[in-house]
Amino acid sequence: MEAVIPYDLLLRAGIDVVVASLNGEKSVTGAHGLTVESTVALENAGEDFDLILLPGGLPGSEYLAKSDAVCQRVQQQLKAGKYVAAICAAPAFVLAKACDVVKGKNVTGYPGTEEMLSESGGNVVDCNAVQDGNLITGKGPGAAADFALKIISVLKDQETADEVASQALFSVEGH
Repeated sequence: MEAVIPYDLLLRAGIDVVVASLNGEKSVTGAHGLTVESTVALENAGEDFDLILLPGGLPGSEYLAKSDAVCQRVQQQLKAGKYVAAICAAPAFVLAKACDVVKGKNVTGYPGTEEMLSESGGNVVDCNAVQDGNLITGKGPGAAADFALKIISVLKDQETADEVASQALFSVEGH
């Protein structure tokens, strides 16, 4: 859900989505057996992205956290003033623990990861999706729509996010 719902809603908003695989495989299989076709290997993905999205879940977040290439891209993206979004376990395992980019930021993540986030200097906020500067984090599977709609509001505008939410029959936290 943390990958598929944002993927679908971003497409509905007219946002070009690239699915990169770490190992160069043509498909990426999530923790619950759902397979998504990748469009490119991470090493061939280029660097001109408005946003990098890190889906959560375990062991996927641990797998992403072990990749030097992922952390390098996250840090380059943030340094360039572009957006990074992570949901579920990815804010803690990837952004906080592996990449060390949450210090002083308002962040959220899967329940039980709060300590990891706060130990890395993050200010843990209990909400479905939060944006702090160019960092966007989401709580977990049930918050995937709010997370995706927050991304849409940032990359497009709030009106587009509201239209996508309405068409998909989602009510948005805070609306």
